[in-house]
Amino acid sequence: MALHVRNSLLPAALAFGLLLAECGSKSTADQANQSAAAELPVMQVAGPGPDQDRKPVKVQIPNYPLSSEADLDPLICAIGNARVVVLGEASHGTQEYYAWRAALSKRLIQEKGFDFIAVEGEWSDSYRVNTFIKGPARDSAAAVQLLRHYNRWPTWMWGNYEVASLVTWLNTHNQAQPAANKAGFFGLDVYCLWESLADLMPHLQTTDGTAVQAAQRAQRCFQPFSPSAEGYALAVARADANCRAETHRLWQAVQKTTGEGVPPNGSLWRSSMRWWPSTASATTAPPPAARPNPGTSGTGT
Repeated sequence: MALHVRNSLLPAALAFGLLLAECGSKSTADQANQSAAAELPVMQVAGPGPDQDRKPVKVQIPNYPLSSEADLDPLICAIGNARVVVLGEASHGTQEYYAWRAALSKRLIQEKGFDFIAVEGEWSDSYRVNTFIKGPARDSAAAVQLLRHYNRWPTWMWGNYEVASLVTWLNTHNQAQPAANKAGFFGLDVYCLWESLADLMPHLQTTDGTAVQAAQRAQRCFQPFSPSAEGYALAVARADANCRAETHRLWQAVQKTTGEGVPPNGSLWRSSMRWWPSTASATTAPPPAARPNPGTSGTGT
């Protein structure tokens, strides 16, 4: 299971420092890395007691300069055998965060066998990325074009150069991997309620009429709120509307049609239907975390 959180910088820095200290005590190589690190910054804070009696207290926070991917060694060591790594950022859209997060993700995939990345992005759009990186070899221009599917504000959050570079790398990396070992890319957010219905309908035309009718009833239920998911959530909160029953019947019809499997051409089918049960009754609670495969390891960004 992949998780996503937003970390505040100071607790993360302090925890990172403690982890590095413990990691560095385990090997000569890591001790050498620590001794070669830049001089530790000193932060002075006021001690307890009356103002006239206070003495400054020096707090040293370990820091490690980042100039190449090799400088991530202390962090790779601190991660150890963790199966889930959560990568936060102090601001969305900052180039340096994206670049170093991508560098760390590559090393986790190559050196520690991590097999998927989960991001704070739309499930359906991100599943297109997943299909892309697991498919045939493609170039960076194709990756840039692919990321245009992230057309919901803020489009620049995932449609940027650093992500396109990472997507291209993942596609290249996967070419040498067997199908079961290909790294994946998944989104944790579900905003595409109406887009999912639109993607789903063409697949249902070849099934029995029960699934088509269930999809049409769901569409009619949600139609008054299109295209505002927030409007539907408010209506649920006020008990003015609830499309849970309609979406549950649609989910059951799809499961009956597919035998709980996915058609050979079902990438959009999977992305459309993955979180329908939770979306139908959602108010302010987030959707469940992505579960590409039980027992896998992943990074959350």
